Amino acid sequence: MAVFLNYIKLIRLHRPTGFFLLFIPSMLSLALLEKLSFFNFYYYISLFFIGSVLMRGAGCIINDLCDHKYDIKVSRTCNRPLASGSISFVGASIFLISLLLTSLLILLQFNFYTIISGFIILIFVALYPLMKRVTYYPQLFLGVTINFGVIMVSLALTENVSRETILLYLATIFWTIIYDTIYAFQDIEDDMIIGVRSLAIKINNNPKLLINILFIIMSSILIFIGYYSKLGPLYFFFLLISLLFYSNNIRSIDFNSKISCAQFFTRNIYFGFLLLISFIFS
Repeated sequence: MAVFLNYIKLIRLHRPTGFFLLFIPSMLSLALLEKLSFFNFYYYISLFFIGSVLMRGAGCIINDLCDHKYDIKVSRTCNRPLASGSISFVGASIFLISLLLTSLLILLQFNFYTIISGFIILIFVALYPLMKRVTYYPQLFLGVTINFGVIMVSLALTENVSRETILLYLATIFWTIIYDTIYAFQDIEDDMIIGVRSLAIKINNNPKLLINILFIIMSSILIFIGYYSKLGPLYFFFLLISLLFYSNNIRSIDFNSKISCAQFFTRNIYFGFLLLISFIFS
């Protein structure tokens, strides 16, 4: 049982926020693009949900394999299975291969364009752990990576990428930069000591200024999507509720409190589902 729990911790399955933040953008794209039959709707939801869990798990393992020497030195991550030695490199690598093979089986259920896009984004997943070593903007790279499901849904349903899809992709990228930058404030002291880079370090002197600018850009794109796609008044009503909820959470952040930053990160699930409601009732 202890070994099983260690593998659960390795892929962060006990902390579902991460895979929900990977899953929700795909659902936003699905709700925006097309009204599907009952069967097809739940078929696509099931495939993308399973794919989100698998790819998030694979991403966590890749990250831990690359960063175990850093994780040992960071208080939040020093007890991760690879950093603590409770799982070996060989064991983690075998588990990673099994997740990737299962992900491939899911990917093969889609059309050619979606399959190719899946292989492309896998490269980004593999490269992401290295970004924090070479740039202060790994959050941007994560945003491009974690929200690619928006593009994949469009390819799966229509075999092309619409303008609405591109706009939604951009909005979710800005969303990710916001929540992952705030998340990075939990480790900022350790990161500065060991030389790991993040946008949190770059904006440490005045974090709320950039966060609010990113929020305004994200909000503007979401509003424009509604205008451009001629979505109904219920979209704008629920979008307003979503944005007010998110704005209030941004205002309440204490960037010097790890607990406050962690709580904000978790609340992004609620914001994501409020956005989803906006698109569903559009």
